[in-house]
Amino acid sequence: VMLSAVVDRCAELLFSGNELGEVAFRAVSTALVRSSRLNMRLLSLEYLSLRLDDQNAGLLAACMHLPHLTTLWLSGNSIGNGGLSALARHLTTCRSLRVFKLANCSLTQGCGSELSLIVKQLPDLHQLQLAHNQLDTSDVLLLLSGLHSHHNLHQLRIDGNQLDDGIAGGIVELLQARREHHMALVLPHRPLSKMRHRR
Repeated sequence: VMLSAVVDRCAELLFSGNELGEVAFRAVSTALVRSSRLNMRLLSLEYLSLRLDDQNAGLLAACMHLPHLTTLWLSGNSIGNGGLSALARHLTTCRSLRVFKLANCSLTQGCGSELSLIVKQLPDLHQLQLAHNQLDTSDVLLLLSGLHSHHNLHQLRIDGNQLDDGIAGGIVELLQARREHHMALVLPHRPLSKMRHRR
């Protein structure tokens, strides 16, 4: 009851790095679902050691009915490819989202289609952070292809993933397609040789 009362009054809720982990997540998400005012704009649930199983994915999806939510931070949790698929199915109810952080979320090879779908479902997305996962070049190329017509995205972080020089062509094509719409790309620290050759 006390947590629900606090949530009702909050525009920003940062519940990150809490030692209660999943217990904290379930308490917060339940309070959000029961909230009567729905004024939440920023929700941070980072580094809770959260595993996004079916139950937790359902709770998080229920939180996404928040009509004014613009910032969602989930970095440092075990979202995984299955959790990402669940998020992709439910993000249609959260179209106001502008900042989405999924860094260090155990995303692995084969989730490029879900990432591309998420971008399409969030037309106002300004910042997407995918750093320090295990995405490979084919996943990121799928994501980049979906960004050609997404003119609102201003920052994409893909550093710390398993990318090779094959990503260079996709980056060049994206920058050419978005010539009039500036975007910051945070890339792996290792230089991409083909990028240098294709300038």
